[in-house]
Amino acid sequence: LLFSGGYRLTLKTDWSRCICTFLFSCVVSAFVSNFSYAYDACLHPGSTSGQFSWQAALFQFAATGVAAVLLIFPLRKWGSILIDRLLVSSMIAVSATFLLLNLAIIPRHYATLYVGRCFPIYITLLLVLLLFLIAMYVSFYHTAMGILRTAAIQERIQFFEMAENQYRMQKKYIEDTAKERHDFKQSVFTLKRLADAGNLTALQQYLTKYVSSLPETEIRHFCKNH
Repeated sequence: LLFSGGYRLTLKTDWSRCICTFLFSCVVSAFVSNFSYAYDACLHPGSTSGQFSWQAALFQFAATGVAAVLLIFPLRKWGSILIDRLLVSSMIAVSATFLLLNLAIIPRHYATLYVGRCFPIYITLLLVLLLFLIAMYVSFYHTAMGILRTAAIQERIQFFEMAENQYRMQKKYIEDTAKERHDFKQSVFTLKRLADAGNLTALQQYLTKYVSSLPETEIRHFCKNH
């Protein structure tokens, strides 16, 4: 808890992403720790996990460094997508589960590993759990990418729908204005023919009818000052 709080102070992110990253680091360290216990059991079969030897400590330190170096590239390229975008709660649950499993299978007395086939079963169990953890995170990555791709496709579809609506509105506007230009042109020709014929009565009637067909704008007075 002390180191997690200090780690939190070095980041500019929320607590969930901080816990997610910290727990994953703890899980990786837990796997390395259990393999170190197995190495210590090979060196000192009669010892216990509470009497962790300095040789095993050096092995654990070196293995942790190797694991960190191996994880730099995949975590920067793919792990950051998971943490930045999606699935933080799922990753926290998975990391916590595997951390508890690693703590539960720590051999307290190394002698128990030499009973029957316990030693190869212990190593196999560690490898299976590690592979299963990797498979879970790969599955999370593909799920996250699928969600992101779906969101991107939906965004593009929405953009195309907006463009289509805009196109239809422009098309309707062009058609309406073309109709209005046509009607106005015919009205001008009719007025010209009536004026050329000198038929003022028909001209006035036509203008009255034309004006009455125009839409009237409601005039509203909001104050005495026009």
